Amino acid sequence: MNALVSAPRRWVSVVGALEVFRHYINTVWDRVAIALYREPLFRSQCISVGRNLSLRSLPIVIGQVGIRIGDDVRICGALVIGCAKTCDQPILSLGNNITIGDHVVIHSNREVIIEDGVVLGPNCFVTDSNEHPLDYGRRIAGEPCRLDELRSIRIRRGAVIGRRCTILRGVEIGECAIVLAGSTITATVPPNAIVGGNPAQQIGHVDVGAEPEEDHRGHD
Repeated sequence: MNALVSAPRRWVSVVGALEVFRHYINTVWDRVAIALYREPLFRSQCISVGRNLSLRSLPIVIGQVGIRIGDDVRICGALVIGCAKTCDQPILSLGNNITIGDHVVIHSNREVIIEDGVVLGPNCFVTDSNEHPLDYGRRIAGEPCRLDELRSIRIRRGAVIGRRCTILRGVEIGECAIVLAGSTITATVPPNAIVGGNPAQQIGHVDVGAEPEEDHRGHD
């Protein structure tokens, strides 16, 4: 009887050990793929990359975007960087000590600048254009937006953007501002402001020198 009881336990132990081994192999393989394939390939698609770039997956780059990346930038999952053919050399500039969450999309058809210390939460969408012409005839003809329809975006130093936010063309987000999760930013956000909603409106203010509250971050 004891032998019959102990047999399933042994199988559970074996299965558990195999699962731990599988996880270990996947972790090692993932790190090797990052070091030998993903990071070198992504660096080759950039104009410049600083020290200590951290990737979890290979970012997808669509079009000829001029990408400049500073030091200590962390890309925590899937990232899509794209542009249309409106501008000869669209720019995406990432400063130092930036964290970008999983499943983020950045369309830089002219210029998107993200300054030092910014946190961009998961599932955010950033675009400096309307994504398609407003005119019906141009739209069905597959024409891109005109150059005069593009508006640069700048996210200032220390801003925190919560998960699932949309940042539209022409927006400037001020230093140390906090954008609550799920917000749509259609206008300039003042420094140290707390904004939220669709469209986002100011609902508070960050005291200078104070730490943002945990549930405002939205980037776990």
